[in-house]
Amino acid sequence: MAEVNSQNQSAFLRKMMIDGYAVNVDLASVKELLSLQRRSVNNLSPIAKYASVYILALLAISE
Repeated sequence: MAEVNSQNQSAFLRKMMIDGYAVNVDLASVKELLSLQRRSVNNLSPIAKYASVYILALLAISE
């Protein structure tokens, strides 16, 4: 039970009865990718807002 990182014995036994096996997956690399993606989106959002306002201002001036 400790090998598959189960929350408790009941959850482990339920999983074993339903599926017949329990798998422990290491998702550390996926969590790191998600963290990097969130940071890049957070950094990109203000730039995108500024660009859209700048483009709208240029269009208003040119009309």
